[in-house]
Amino acid sequence: MTSMQDLPRRRRVVVGVDTHKHLHVAVALDELGGRIEARSFAADRSGYEQLIDWANSLGHQVIFGVEGTGSYGAGLASAIRRRNIGVLEVLRTDRRDRRLRGKSDTIDAENAARAVLNGQANAVPKSADGTVEMIRLVKVAKDVAVKARTSAMISLKAVLVNAPGELREQLEPLTKMALIRRCAALRPGAVVDPTTAAKHTLRAIARRWLALDAEVKIHEKVLAKLTGELVPELVAAFGIGPDVAAEMLIVAGRQPRPRQVRTGVRPTLWSRPDPGLIGDDHPAPAEPRRPPTSQLRPLPDRHRPPPTPPTHPGLLPTQDGRGPDQSRDHPLSQALVSPRNLELPPTAPPSQAATRSRRLTAIGASTPWPNR
Repeated sequence: MTSMQDLPRRRRVVVGVDTHKHLHVAVALDELGGRIEARSFAADRSGYEQLIDWANSLGHQVIFGVEGTGSYGAGLASAIRRRNIGVLEVLRTDRRDRRLRGKSDTIDAENAARAVLNGQANAVPKSADGTVEMIRLVKVAKDVAVKARTSAMISLKAVLVNAPGELREQLEPLTKMALIRRCAALRPGAVVDPTTAAKHTLRAIARRWLALDAEVKIHEKVLAKLTGELVPELVAAFGIGPDVAAEMLIVAGRQPRPRQVRTGVRPTLWSRPDPGLIGDDHPAPAEPRRPPTSQLRPLPDRHRPPPTPPTHPGLLPTQDGRGPDQSRDHPLSQALVSPRNLELPPTAPPSQAATRSRRLTAIGASTPWPNR
């Protein structure tokens, strides 16, 4: 006979986590949707271990649903994956549900657990490790440098437009790189008038542009090295360079292939850890191929009776199989031809009362004129 103390270790638990910068709130539910317990943990490595140990103490099989796995929940998702426990990414709560039930960290964590339990959450979080994560971090640094370099060039040209006339006439005809080098080589000296102040500003902005341009080139070399080692065939393809390959790898995540769509809690998921949920690479099962359009047969309409075959001998197919005979002797063709020289019987002119009754009025087209 099973004792009551053994039941918590036998049950299956779904843990929803509402992530924040300094604190994570977790709510545990059983497989029937009953609430077990709610706790808060620190958002650091020791807090992650405490949260996972607390979840394992509630049941034998545990699945996590974490909000914000790409921001505040990235560290927790990685810690759960390293413990070989299933984890799914949960979207933020719907605003209509927030208005109905209220907004709190505990409610959001419970909603995350219920999203996993009812199968709404089926997204596997990306693994924030490996070469793809290295490429993502370098790409962030490069994008920031490119944006700052563009802003520096816009500011330099804006200052040049409002510069004193003599200085503006000297620098405006120059090309982009010639302008940058000329401004970087200016010697304003002491700032005593608007001309020297403009030279000081142009030199500072031009040197900043050159420094950012050198930084961007360094980031591009690192990206070319990383992408060339990870996906050399992709980088060697026509029209795809290191920057485009880096974007594709960041979007795809750790695995370049598409993920298999997985639902929430299933019996197979309880029985063994799902490889996709813990980050292992396994090929997805092949999907059945759809038959060609020519082999698809239309579905019968149950509300429409089947068509009645023609009975007239002129409408039946001919012996050569070319369809019905549509010659001029066909009775249908003769019926469609309108007779010529048809004399219409004389008609009497309409009376004055009938003409007056058919006139339109301002009140309505169906209202006859009164007889006067």
